[in-house]
Amino acid sequence: MKNFFETIASLFEELLFSPFQLLTQVELFSWWVANCVSFIFLIVGLIASAYWIIQLQNFDKSGEEKKIRLPILFYKSKPISPLKYIPSKLIF
Repeated sequence: MKNFFETIASLFEELLFSPFQLLTQVELFSWWVANCVSFIFLIVGLIASAYWIIQLQNFDKSGEEKKIRLPILFYKSKPISPLKYIPSKLIF
């Protein structure tokens, strides 16, 4: 069982985290090159957010959504008195 977890640890440390170790070594020489991955993710996220907002606006303008407002039924029911659950005589 110990070998299994050591194999997983070595997989992550030696193989999957190697690009991040490369970025830490590159950062010593150039901050811009090391952070280009972050800039790419930031740009992709901004483009995706802008696209999503534009699609939401188009969907709202087209009127495809059903905007039927139904009355909420529990407003019409009688309110429950909290005094109903308190005994009339308290014994000390």
